[in-house]
Amino acid sequence: MEHEENSLPILTASLSALAEKCNALAKALYYREIEFESNPQNVIESLISINYGLQQPEAANGILIYAQKYLNIEMKEEWYQKLHRWEDALRSYQAKLMKSPKADDALIGQMQCQRALSDWEALARAAEEIWAQASDIEPRMEPVLRLDERKPIVFPGLSALPSSPMQAQTSIEGDSGLNLEALKSKVAEMAAAAAWNLGKWEDLEKYNKSIQEGSYENLFYNSILYIHNGAYPEALDLINRAREVLDSKVTSLLNESYSRSYSLLICLLYTSDAADE
Repeated sequence: MEHEENSLPILTASLSALAEKCNALAKALYYREIEFESNPQNVIESLISINYGLQQPEAANGILIYAQKYLNIEMKEEWYQKLHRWEDALRSYQAKLMKSPKADDALIGQMQCQRALSDWEALARAAEEIWAQASDIEPRMEPVLRLDERKPIVFPGLSALPSSPMQAQTSIEGDSGLNLEALKSKVAEMAAAAAWNLGKWEDLEKYNKSIQEGSYENLFYNSILYIHNGAYPEALDLINRAREVLDSKVTSLLNESYSRSYSLLICLLYTSDAADE
């Protein structure tokens, strides 16, 4: 219908969102630019992301400058990230954490910037604080006495149960106000990368347990641990499984653009290096 100069009977916003979801970035850009004409404020972030995904950083940066100059839009840390301006993004996230230490999005963003800048020491410290905080709020296990001892039975963790709804919220989220289990799953891969680069093998094993089981990252880091322990056949099996996970993703992206599949090709290179070990 579009080739015949007839618009589809679907909202442009829906078409652009579907195109992005299907990774059809060129088509997504087409629809987002149509949206920009009528509602520029709501599509700035998406345009920046799409243009960078299409390897058009100049266009992405131009959109950012336009938004600052003509739309009076407040800068977001995510925009700096999408433009790979990691130092600016890191400063912005750190300022946000100074104002609101409980902002888990800012903490995750800070760790993403530290990883991109290869600041492994700072990234490792941030991960250690999260896992230490999670350990501090784990319920204590009290001993269970036998009935024939004619003494009151103390159930596991009963003494640590919260006495009020507010205390219950704290026991789940910890002193920082963050949902620690959800936070651990989001930052586990970054924490594992820091541990690997610093040669902290026990930490790598600990963080890898929070990475989704069967994912490329989980399989790859498990293979690294097996290599470290000298279990080479098991490591090779995990490497092959990690390659299988990547295979479908790489094939689909290579059909569209080599540059967009670059990061996945780097992951394949890691698996090849690991297999050579």
